[in-house]
Amino acid sequence: MLIIGYSLGAEAAALLAQGLGEEGIRVDRLLLIEPFNAPEITSNVDYCFNIYEPRSTDRWTAFRGTSVGEVSARTTLVQINIDEHCDLNKQVGDLNHFQIANSPLIQDLVVSQLP
Repeated sequence: MLIIGYSLGAEAAALLAQGLGEEGIRVDRLLLIEPFNAPEITSNVDYCFNIYEPRSTDRWTAFRGTSVGEVSARTTLVQINIDEHCDLNKQVGDLNHFQIANSPLIQDLVVSQLP
């Protein structure tokens, strides 16, 4: 099973994965773009990819991207903080939380994570 979410949808995706785990259902891939509240990744998730960019607006939770929170040791986690990758940062530019998913580069990164 593959679940993808962006912003509030990334938070919902993590909660969906958690609920599926409570029913004994595995999630093969969880792809998150700009979750804003450091979601917990539960042990039923095999692979989680998270791309985000922290911003000066981080005090307003709805306008920020965060790393994920607690992660199970059973989950393979790949996190990309755009600010820590010079090439990404240059190519993405000054996109804000509401525009970042419009970037062809971000779209290509997410598509590259599809099975």
